[in-house]
Amino acid sequence: VYVTTWSGWVYALRASNGTIRWQYDTGSGGQLGVQSSVTVTADGRALVGDSLGTVHCLNAKNGKLLWTASVGDPVADSAHI
Repeated sequence: VYVTTWSGWVYALRASNGTIRWQYDTGSGGQLGVQSSVTVTADGRALVGDSLGTVHCLNAKNGKLLWTASVGDPVADSAHI
């Protein structure tokens, strides 16, 4: 289970009990944080955009950052694969 917050955090929760598996700070909490859902790809990546115009690609299993890309404008929708 993946959730995002307006304070800029991405959380992965265990579906069995709701405890936190990992958390990642996008650094966008001073603005409007993350306003979209996490997109999880078939190859195990979690993609999320933030209000600062940055797309973050994380390892869906452990939350480690794989890469970021600036798109210039706030990201207000989930990535579509």
